[in-house]
Formats: sequence, structure tokens, C-alpha cells
Amino acid sequence: MSSWRITYIILAIFGVAATTFALGRVPFDDEWFSLTLLSEASDEAFWRSLARDMHPPWLAMLDRGIWSLWPDRLPLVGMRVLACVLAASLWLSILRPFAGRRPWLLALALCHPIVFYYAGAQRWYAFLMLGHALRHWAILSSSRASHRGIAFVSGAFIGAASGYVDLLFFVHDALHYGWRERSDRKRAAATLLASSLAISLLFFASPMASEHWAIFSHQVQKSWPMLNVLLWAGLGPVGEAMPHVFFLLAAPCVVVIALLGARLFLNAGLRSQAGWLVLSLSLTWLFATRFGIWSPRYSLELWWLMTLGVLAPFVYLEAQRLWALCASAFIVLGLMSTLSGHLFFKADLNKAPAQLCDELSSGASIDAYVIPYHRISAQIRTLCRPSVEIVDPPEMRHVSSAEELLRGVRARVDEGGRIALVATTSQAGISRTRRHVKSLLAARCVLSEKRSLWPPSHPWIREHLIEGPPYRLEVSEYICPSLDREN
Repeated sequence: MSSWRITYIILAIFGVAATTFALGRVPFDDEWFSLTLLSEASDEAFWRSLARDMHPPWLAMLDRGIWSLWPDRLPLVGMRVLACVLAASLWLSILRPFAGRRPWLLALALCHPIVFYYAGAQRWYAFLMLGHALRHWAILSSSRASHRGIAFVSGAFIGAASGYVDLLFFVHDALHYGWRERSDRKRAAATLLASSLAISLLFFASPMASEHWAIFSHQVQKSWPMLNVLLWAGLGPVGEAMPHVFFLLAAPCVVVIALLGARLFLNAGLRSQAGWLVLSLSLTWLFATRFGIWSPRYSLELWWLMTLGVLAPFVYLEAQRLWALCASAFIVLGLMSTLSGHLFFKADLNKAPAQLCDELSSGASIDAYVIPYHRISAQIRTLCRPSVEIVDPPEMRHVSSAEELLRGVRARVDEGGRIALVATTSQAGISRTRRHVKSLLAARCVLSEKRSLWPPSHPWIREHLIEGPPYRLEVSEYICPSLDREN
């Protein structure tokens, strides 16, 4: 069996594994917004929510259309994983003439913990990776100029449809493409003009372009938060989950080892522009933290490329394999920590602890749970399978008023009984929902007991980096009189 056939088998295995993993885990916070937007929101709420969300509407519209035909997560996850596999295939086609003796090892770069975890996420990250890979293939490939021009325009269209942040990277890639095609300026100008027209069409055709421009104008007035830089640069190289926060000190070492490994591709004959492209791409992502890009999950392609550099010494059987082995060990440790589901630095990504079910109830009989966050609600349903009713307020951005938000909660409170509010303590995105629910329960019921559950995996972060209580959940039990009895 040829080495490249093994490579494609590895890509297929990754596709199946990443899809299965994404379908098997409970979606995280931003995914719930996207899922409820396409599955629960009315047409009016759909457009209102998109106007409040600083992302182009096109992927949400595509997802909603697919959901209307096939109401299941499988096609949505599958096409995102496929986008990641296609992006990887484009880069592998660039490296194929210079891939050494074991090219199949390069496909394993998709196992970087962030790439694997977010490949099937119900967001836009995978499509942005594909858009960037198309443009970078156009810059570095040795294929015909006409084919590369089509790829660049396609990448510009897909990237712009995925996220507004791609405008920054389009400028970056346009400069590199112009340099690559400097011998044929007319072709380069035509390609860049067609790409700009495609992006302009997407922006001006958006029904909420003015609302999003207002949000962006407000964002750029804020200062550059250095915490964004630390989170992106610190968590990206080795992943968002580790046994201890001090393992993140290895991140700069992994990056250096990747840079040394990347030189092997250049020595083998890869265009020298590739080195400058990846370096400037990294700096552009670093600059993007200025505009609220803090999570490394946005830059999947960059971590894929970094891992290619780490694996290069194994492909070429070079002497620096010992250092590459050390860097690979940290990446594998990050992947294993990610798969465990309990060692994420961001508390929201962790699985619920096994003892949560026993701790939910104080011993008194609970008549209903009110849980103002879909992820916690889904985790409790999956892990604990409670026999009592669980009331989920809708996503705040999908409703037009607090009254609509609290309609289901109010109806359950009116029935009376012992109601437990299970609320997170650190999820800023749902803080308004939590406050509205608490205010309703405080006005209609009597607080009986309050307790805290679920200590964080990394208390050090709460103590020194991010202010917050040393626990994940707060359970407040209320005694609510029946409205019928009051009348």
C-alpha cells in the first residue's frame, strides 16, 4: 500500500472520529446559540438574534435550511469536519513533492487537540480554516495559475461568509498572492478584484450589515486586552486542557520546535514564501486579539500548521527527532486531557463530575429544576436523568422581552412546590437570564437553602488570573406557594 493511500485512510479515520466525538459530547455555550437558533427560534427571532450576533448570517441560514430538511446534528457536524479534512488535503497537496519518506505522518497533525475538538463544532471555525487553506493553496501551489486564481476567489468567498475577522486575513493573503503573481500583474489584479467583489456582495447583501457595523465600531473603541493575547497564545500550541496550568509553560518551546521542523520543508524545496506566509499569519492572528479574538479555536489552520512543523523531523528522519518527540508528547498530553473532558481551563468545557447528581438535592424532595443554561441542563439530563421537570428558559438573544424569557419559568412557579434554581457562577453570556430568573423567584418564593457545587479543575486560575468564586454551580432551593391556593 502506498504511503499516500495510507495518508488518505488516516484523513478518513479522522473524519469519522471527529464526527463521532462531536456528536457524542454535550455542545458548549456558543454552540447552543447556533443550535437553538436553527431549531427553536421563530423566523422573527432568527433574524433578531442574528442582528445581535457579530457574525455573518450566511452559515446560520445554510444550517437552518439543512435543518428544515434533515433535523439532526449529523449533517451539520459532518460538513464541518469535511471542511477541515479538505483544508488539510489542500496543504498536503502542497507538501506532497517535499513530504519525505513518511508523508502519512503529516495527516496526524489533525490530531492537535484544538483541531480535533472544534472540527465538528456547530460554529464557523472549520469553514474559516477551509477558506484560508484555499487561499494559501493558491499562493503556494505549483498548479496552473488559472486554477489557483479560482481557489483564491473561492477562499475569499468562504472566509468572508464564515466570519468578519477574515477581512483582516484577506488583506494579509492578498499581499502574499500579489507577490506570488508579481510576474503577471493583470492576472493578480483580476483575481483580487473578483475576490473583493465577492466579499462586498456578501457584506452588502447581509440584511443586518448596519447592526453589525455598529457592534464593530463599539468593539474597536475598547482597549487591547492583554489577557486575550495570553489566552490565545498560551492555550493554542498545546490545547485548552492540561493536568496543571504550569504545563502551559511548554507552549513557547513547542512553537520553537515547530519552527525548527518547518525549516526541513523549506530545505526540501518548498517555496521560501511559505515560511514568511506562516510567520506573518501567526502575527496577524496575534493582532486579531485586539478585536476580541481570544480563543485559539478560531485559528484551527494555524495549529494544524504548527503540528506539521513538529512532525517534520519524523517525516525526514532527522537528528532533531528527540526535541520533536518532546513537543509531540505535550500535544498528545493535551489531546488526552481534552478527550478526558475534565481538565479544561475554561470551566464551561468540562464534563459534569460524577457526584453532581448526589449533590443536586439537599435531601428534600425537589418538584422542579430551573436551569437557565442549556449546556448545564443537557449535562444533568444525560448524567442524572432526573424524574422531575426541568424548565429551560430560552436563549436570551432569541426573545424580545424579559416577559417572553420568563414565560415558562413563571408558569411553573405559579404551580408552586419546591423549585431548585441551578445556575452557573461564571458564564457571563447568560448572566442576564440568570438575574431575571432569580428576581422572579425572589419575588414569588421563599429561599430555603443555597449551596455551591462543582469545584473547578484548575482553582489556581480562579485565584490568580480570573476573578470568580471557587465553584461552578450555585443551587438555590425555593419554596413557592401555588397561585391557585393564594387565590
